[in-house]
Amino acid sequence: ICKYPFPDTKIETNYQYENGQWLKLNRETIVSDEQGRLIDVVAEAFDPVSQASKLDSRLRIFPRGNSPELVDSVFTFAWDTTILDWTPVFSIKNVFDDQDRLLESNSQVDYFGDPLIFRDVHSYDANGDNHLIESYAILGADEFLGERTDLVYVDHRPIEVLVSVSDGVDFYPQSRTNYAYTLFGAVRKQMNFEWDAEKENFR
Repeated sequence: ICKYPFPDTKIETNYQYENGQWLKLNRETIVSDEQGRLIDVVAEAFDPVSQASKLDSRLRIFPRGNSPELVDSVFTFAWDTTILDWTPVFSIKNVFDDQDRLLESNSQVDYFGDPLIFRDVHSYDANGDNHLIESYAILGADEFLGERTDLVYVDHRPIEVLVSVSDGVDFYPQSRTNYAYTLFGAVRKQMNFEWDAEKENFR
């Protein structure tokens, strides 16, 4: 069931039919900005004992400028019943260049109170295509390059995506995806491969 208390707000309540009646499950309050972009979602779980909805999680999105797709940052929170406040669970902060190309994506995950921090660095070729993504794990002041993604393009469309992982010294293939397109640019075929270490080839 959806209600619209304000032009930018939708409240969606979900039910499940059980034993001849509809039982309330959860409720989401969804807020959009003036461009219709999602910026805030608060989820509540229904407690059958108290017959009340209780705060559960929250998603906050900060769009980039007037872009309909790009976002500067994303945050997710969980409701802490002890301190009665939102506590961070996961976040992404993006860095763009003056052409709105993604340069870095910095993410942080709360792991039982300890932050796990990761950084993806995007590189572009002379055609402006994102041909390389390097993924780092950050521990204190040290960064460790753990994964790289190499992309091959034709007419600015990726035809091959190769993911390799590091053992600390060298990189080894992990997976590969190949794409074929129609004349109109839609994906016609997608083939997924994984690396067979014994045969030293993709399968």
